[in-house]
Amino acid sequence: MIEEPHRWLQAINNRREYIEDQLKEGSPAIAMGCAEGILMLSLGLDQQKIFEIYDRIVFSAIGHPADIEKLRSLAIDISHYEGFQRSAEDVSLRRLVNFSISTALKNAFEQVYGSPFIVKLLFAELGRAPNDDQMCSMNYDGSFNRHADSLDHKTHRFTSVGGTKLSEKKMRTYFEKEIKRTDLALADAVQRAVLCWQLGFSTPANPDKFEKEDLPSPAELKKLLRDSLKTRRVEAALLNRSSASASCFQRLEEKLVQKAVKNLE
Repeated sequence: MIEEPHRWLQAINNRREYIEDQLKEGSPAIAMGCAEGILMLSLGLDQQKIFEIYDRIVFSAIGHPADIEKLRSLAIDISHYEGFQRSAEDVSLRRLVNFSISTALKNAFEQVYGSPFIVKLLFAELGRAPNDDQMCSMNYDGSFNRHADSLDHKTHRFTSVGGTKLSEKKMRTYFEKEIKRTDLALADAVQRAVLCWQLGFSTPANPDKFEKEDLPSPAELKKLLRDSLKTRRVEAALLNRSSASASCFQRLEEKLVQKAVKNLE
């Protein structure tokens, strides 16, 4: 009996190490406020990474494709059920995260004889005004950070998920030092977000190799980005605050994205 809690803790630690090892090469996803609303951006190989969940809620993730799809479907089902039973105005990111997705992740992670979700999730919800926007990053164990709780309305309109905690830290540092604003025009926001993605993606998983606090130079980042674009494509979507329809989600045209990226060269 005495050994049982120890075994459970050891099993949890083993699961944590396994999941983090699986995620460390993942392509980051970024949510950032811009003049038009909220930009969601990532770079992928061939699988879609950004999805509409409900009228004002968007979702992205890194991890195992099957697990991402399960959680995406769960989020959609819960949101539409809530909207049908109550009203569209009652569908909120706060309720979705607190009472549904977080619980599903936590239960799967702690049931040591079952399969955990190998994922990190990123949600954003468009508010009626920029200060009402909500963003949330979510870990594989159900823990989450809801960034609208920040008193600084600029920093709360940016968040990301990356393969490691270090990559996420570097992306936030880049935002706070190099971007700073959440009212950039869409094309400018795409440019900055792509460079931020590159910083997160190229941050080594081993902290010993990346201890210095200095960020790479713009030239270094652009060179790395050119290499990434040889095998990956930019995927970007906007939650448009001026949308005339109930759904604010729109995928950005490839022409717009390519032009923004090309102007970096």
